[in-house]
This record gives sequence, structure tokens and C-alpha cells, in this order.
Amino acid sequence: MSSINTTGMNLAQERLNVISNNIANANTVGFKSSTFNQTLASAASSMHSNISVPGATQSFAQGTITDSTNPFSLAINGSGVFQLDNNGIKTYTRDGQFSLNKEGSVVSATGEVLTGYKAVDGKIPVGGAVEPLSFTATASKPVVTTAVKLGVILNSQRSIVDPAAPAPTPADPSATVGTFDSTNPATYTDKNTSTVYDSLGKAHTLETFYTKTAVDDAATGTGSGTTTWEVYATVDGAPGLAATNKVGDLFFDASGALAADATGTPTVPPATPGLFSGAVTIDPNIIAPATTAATVSLDLTKALQYATPFGATTSQDGFPSGQMTSYSVGTDGVISAHYSTGNFAVVGQVALASFTNLNGLAPAPNNQWVATAESGPAAVGSAGSTALGLGLLNASAVEDSNVNLVSEMVNMISAQRAFQAQSSVIKTEDQNLQTIVGLKQ
Repeated sequence: MSSINTTGMNLAQERLNVISNNIANANTVGFKSSTFNQTLASAASSMHSNISVPGATQSFAQGTITDSTNPFSLAINGSGVFQLDNNGIKTYTRDGQFSLNKEGSVVSATGEVLTGYKAVDGKIPVGGAVEPLSFTATASKPVVTTAVKLGVILNSQRSIVDPAAPAPTPADPSATVGTFDSTNPATYTDKNTSTVYDSLGKAHTLETFYTKTAVDDAATGTGSGTTTWEVYATVDGAPGLAATNKVGDLFFDASGALAADATGTPTVPPATPGLFSGAVTIDPNIIAPATTAATVSLDLTKALQYATPFGATTSQDGFPSGQMTSYSVGTDGVISAHYSTGNFAVVGQVALASFTNLNGLAPAPNNQWVATAESGPAAVGSAGSTALGLGLLNASAVEDSNVNLVSEMVNMISAQRAFQAQSSVIKTEDQNLQTIVGLKQ
């Protein structure tokens, strides 16, 4: 029997195997289709030799990205592959169906651990080691309050609190005394309550008091129209006095905007009206280990004075410890843990790998590949790395197979006919041989 015919039949069978594998994996996430190398196959046949059949060549063309309900499902938009770790053995895939197991590791559908960079104190270290991603902490680290922003609107129609005024009496109950005392509402005009946190995440009550003390009346023709308010603060209801609890002064011009001083002088850097650095101290209130009390700045740079009731909004940069509620992954692969307190922290970053020759990768089970001498070693970096040409990530999404079913069905019909033709040639040759043997007999 001619070796040409058997080789042709083997090539046709190999082509059918490749096409069948493509069709079978048309719905496999991250699967990359293969094409039979017809050029090399024809060259091998023309040499009339029994050389090994050329293998399939994979197409790493981008597959369609579709949404997923799993926040840890990831799709690569561009080049690059995920690097997985299985007890020290590295494999690579485009299948981004990851989840968080009970040990806190980010794992593939078949249990391999996704690799990347672990954060240190909420930051990804430059040049950090690539390692299996695992997050075991379930509580966030407390964040001490260092700054409080108060959006205060003070009522310009309120009366002045005069330090020299007599104390209220039955005959004159409206009289006020101006020496500030946080336990005596008659010594201040309005107050606001905020919550701040120490280094252990313990909540503390910050109260700020606002006392209208003077108006430089512009109606006389000599005044600037500036109104002066004194600001005081206390923590956790501790009694506050003017001598120790004054934060500073607020000056408002005739339009109700902050001024630099009582004369209405415009702001001159670096002075910033309404910004009081280190105005309040928060003590963690523990004996051991020793801790340093935190100083908190009060930012009232947005304060206004209008003929309207007192109002205040508060924001601050501290957080208590909270329980982890969810994760999110950015396009650059940065993983953030979200906590019940409303804050979040960076805990890691997904790594991607690239190869000099992707077609040199050797197939491995579970829709994965392993590196070979032909592929070269993996170059690993973060998603979006321009130096390595790695793609970006889509979170809560998966990359579909890049198999084109219509094309594959056409290819299968063509391959089947080629196989049948080769089979017919062999059958005819066999009949001819039988005839020759019969003539000799």
C-alpha cells in the first residue's frame, strides 16, 4: 500500500480531530480554537515519507466578553494569560472563572490558585514577588481621624454673646454671659456634634461650638461689615472652657463669605481662613501598650454666614474596624476589599503573563497550557503593563471561546470529504493488489 495514501488519510483524520475538538469546546470559557497546518501537511505528504504529522496551530484571537454575576470572574481584554499555581507548578489559561475558597485563596474552577502581588499596608509594592493570591483577614484595620471637614452655615441674625454681659436673672432672662463654658448654653450661639475615631477604631464624640462675638457695622461708614465668630471644641463631653478649648476665629465679610481677619483683608497664602491645624486631640484611652494621641485638624474653609438657621454637614477621614463584605477588581487587576464601615483597602493585584511564542505553549488538562523551550519563559507583570503588552481586565465578566461554529462546520464537511477521498484511493489500490495477486495464481 502506498505511503502517500496512508499519510494523506492520517492527515485528513488529524484535521477532523482538530475540528471536532474546536466544536466540542465552542462554549468553553477562554478556549482558543486551533487550525490544522495544511501547508506543512502538504509538504510532508509531497516528500513521500512517514514523517510525523504537523500539529495544530492555536489562534489566540480575542473572544467575546460577556457579563457574569461572579465578582471574581475575570476576562482579559487584549493579550496575556493568567498564571496559576498548583503546589508550585505553574500553568497558564485564559479561563477567568475564579472564586474565593474557604481558605481565602482565589482559585480556578479546578482548584489552581491565581497568582499576583500582595499589598503591604494597602499598597502594591514596586517589584514585589509574584505569589499565590490568598486573603485571610476578615476585618479592616482602623483608620485614625486626622481631619474633620465642617460645612457650616452660621445665622447672621443671631445676637452677639458679650463677655461683659451679666448672667441671666429672673428680671432679665435673655441676658448672656460670654466667657465660654460648654456646660452653659448661654455662652455660645450654636453647636454641632460629630463622630471621630482613634487609632484603635474607638468612636469619640467631637462637639464644636460657635459663638458670635462682634460685628464691625458698615452702616456707620467706617466699619468693614465683618462679623466675628469664636470656635471652640471638646471631645467626649469633657467640660470645655475658653482658656483651653478655643480653636480659633472665623471672620465673615459683608457678603457672608470667609475673610482673613476682622478688617476683611483678602486671603494671603499661606494663611487659609477657617483651617485650624491640630485643633483637637484624640486619646485612645488605654494604658498598655503605650499609644500616641492623635491631633485632628478642623477644616471650616467652606463656612458661610447668611440670614438662615444654623446648619452643618460633617465628613472625616477616620474609620473603625469593619467586617469584609465584598471584593472588587479594577481594570489594572488591583483587588480591593470592601468593608461594612463603607471604606475599602487594596489587598492585592492580579498578575498576567506573556510569552515570546504563544504557539510554543504545550496543552495541559483543564483548558490550560504549560511553558516549553519553544514558548520561552513567562514574562509576568500587572494588567495593562505597556512594557509587556499585557491587556486590561474586565471584572464580573468572562471571555467566551473564539470558535466560529459556522466556519468549523464548513471545515468539517471539507475534511470529511478529503478523508473519504483518501479512503477511496486506498480501497481502489487494495482492489488492484487483489487483482494482481489473482492473476499470478
